[in-house]
Amino acid sequence: MKKGLGPLVAAALATVPAAAVAQRDALDREVAIVNGRGHALTGFEATRAGRGSWGRDRLGERTIAPGGSMVLEIKDGTSACAFDLRARFADGETIVGRAINVCRTSSYIYD
Repeated sequence: MKKGLGPLVAAALATVPAAAVAQRDALDREVAIVNGRGHALTGFEATRAGRGSWGRDRLGERTIAPGGSMVLEIKDGTSACAFDLRARFADGETIVGRAINVCRTSSYIYD
C-alpha cells in the first residue's frame, strides 16, 4: 500500500460517507477499503493480527471496481484493533497488510 493519492483514489474517497472518515473512537471498526489499482478487487479477508487463518471472504459475491470503495466492518467478536488484511485482485495478485489498527484507520487504500 502506498500513501500517495491518485485521481481514482481521490474520487473513491469522495464517495465515502463523512461518518466513515470522521475521528475514530476505540470501538469503531468500519474501514473504507479503497481500490486504487487497475483491476477489480475480488476478495477480501481480515483476521486478528498474527492469527494466520483468514476465514470468510468479506465481499461475498461483490467486487470493488478500480477507483471504487466499500465500507466494511472489521471485527471478530473481541476488542482487538490490530488486524491483518488480505485483498485479492482479478489479475491474480494478492496484497496483505499486517497489523492494521482498524480502530484508528478510517480507510485503507490499495494502490
